[in-house]
Amino acid sequence: MIDIPDNVHNGVFNKEFKRGSVIKTKCRFQDGTERFKYFITLNSDVMQGTAVFVLTTSQTKFYNKHPYFNKDIVRLPAKKIKVFSKETIIDCREIYKLSKQVLKKNFSDGTLKFVGVLPADILQNIDSIISQSFFISPHDKKLILGK
Repeated sequence: MIDIPDNVHNGVFNKEFKRGSVIKTKCRFQDGTERFKYFITLNSDVMQGTAVFVLTTSQTKFYNKHPYFNKDIVRLPAKKIKVFSKETIIDCREIYKLSKQVLKKNFSDGTLKFVGVLPADILQNIDSIISQSFFISPHDKKLILGK
């Protein structure tokens, strides 16, 4: 394995970490299992020390069964975004925050990858949902929307 200096990893991370970045990383869940998940970066200011995300899922049954939540999601058809080969839901009901230092470490360790960037129209849709959301606090809305 090639030993790559931290400043090179940090430079690549800083270049790739932007609003709308699609990140694939391993997550540990409450039941103790680990699996890869896709996150969407929402920071209005990417220089913040905390990264703000929403999760994606290809498990659409819940959303199909509970259409009430359709106003809180973005539904992407399969392959609309290259990285999502299945129909994918961007769930805007809950945001997640992680330290950028932790993300940089995971990127350096190879457990975090940048796999794409959402188009502007989808980000605008997410912003619209978040601005009207009852689930997201005003403080968190400001981190995302910058207003």
